[in-house]
Amino acid sequence: MAAAPSSKDAVRRREGNTPSDIPHLEYQLIDKHSQIKPVLDEIRRSQDTSPFLAVDLEGESLSRKGELSIVSIATDDDIYLFDIKKLGREVFDKGLKSILEDSSRDKIMFDCRQDADCLWHQFRVRLANVLDLQLMEIIHNEEHPDPEYPQKDKIPRVGGFLYCLKRYVHDDALIDAKEAGKDIMLEAGIWMIRPMKEVLLQYSACDVRGFFQLYSQLEDGLGPHDMKRLRIASKVYLDLKRERKTRSYDEYESNRYLPMYVIPAKGSLRLPFCDTQCFSCKRDFPRSDFKRYHLRNGTQKCAVCINRKWTHMRIGSFASRLAMPQLPRGLV
Repeated sequence: MAAAPSSKDAVRRREGNTPSDIPHLEYQLIDKHSQIKPVLDEIRRSQDTSPFLAVDLEGESLSRKGELSIVSIATDDDIYLFDIKKLGREVFDKGLKSILEDSSRDKIMFDCRQDADCLWHQFRVRLANVLDLQLMEIIHNEEHPDPEYPQKDKIPRVGGFLYCLKRYVHDDALIDAKEAGKDIMLEAGIWMIRPMKEVLLQYSACDVRGFFQLYSQLEDGLGPHDMKRLRIASKVYLDLKRERKTRSYDEYESNRYLPMYVIPAKGSLRLPFCDTQCFSCKRDFPRSDFKRYHLRNGTQKCAVCINRKWTHMRIGSFASRLAMPQLPRGLV
């Protein structure tokens, strides 16, 4: 059996492709089939010293209908970037599927909803045992609200990973790599171009390396009961999109509000029984959440969708007023 390449040997550098001011993380880029088995064996052996894996996916319109480009996996010591465009679905059949489905090893992720949807519907990989950092930050913020980041809405808004890096981690190198990647991602189809730009590979490595740091910062402020709530909520998050028969990809599905009944209430480890579907987002809620006349008409909407509608109307109304020409007072 060939020995797995070391991190330093596998780091890719391409001339003319790396801005000098972008910080570098060491990673292994797996883009040849001969690399798959040695690297997967290396990841499995790491469980004794690194019980957690950090996992992230990158691609174009990532979901059941998009294109998957990179699967990033990190242990405490190493970062692995699997080039799915080059390797194809065979990489999952050769062992990546079993690692992602392994119920004995926790995966730290950030907003796993689209990742789980993509893996299941395109590759029949059922992602399992996730601790989702986006939900963890919501639970942490319940216990330790920060006056510099006030929650303005009754329904919490979910933050992005860059926001969490700036608020909790304060690692300038990771923040710089993340911001550099965001700038270039505005180019359509950028994730599917080969060879991949170094700035995007650094962006992918930055995410999974930063997941460990963010987890450490958030865990310090949470007790055992909160961690149990997080585990339950993360299971709900995994199923939230992948279990839908159809996807709408509209404003109700893509809003920045935390979906209701994902995290058990403080002091509880149970979610309410949900048996009635919201007309807009198609999620199930307790029947008691809706007004009777809406139920009779089949137009019931959950609190998130109602809030999303009114926020959209307020912004639209304000924009209309700004665009409206100002008439002389006598003509109004």
